[in-house]
Amino acid sequence: DFCMQRRATERGLGELQWQGIMTVLLTVAVHTVATLPFGIYFVGCQFSNSTFFDVQLYRYALYIALLDTMANFYIYTLTLSSFREFLKSRIKALSSLLMWRRGLNVDRTTGEESERQRLMR
Repeated sequence: DFCMQRRATERGLGELQWQGIMTVLLTVAVHTVATLPFGIYFVGCQFSNSTFFDVQLYRYALYIALLDTMANFYIYTLTLSSFREFLKSRIKALSSLLMWRRGLNVDRTTGEESERQRLMR
């Protein structure tokens, strides 16, 4: 797929989407590293009767797999500008809503307090 995109770019038929490529590569790398402990666990269980492989290593492998899931958020935030813009818009809308619910009269489009609220301080 990467080679086909590169050939298309060289011919002038398309453009490489470096943000998307970096996102995929980082996601694959993190996922691969996160699944290695499970592989070690399954191989270790075949050759050992130790409780370490039964309990401790399985627990560590599970925790690392959970970290893999959480890492996706940070990978997307670091590599995709469109995801960052989406987050900014959602955070701005949520903060505006929370301020409105607390009784601060905030304009939802600009996020600014009304002149009356500002003068009452």
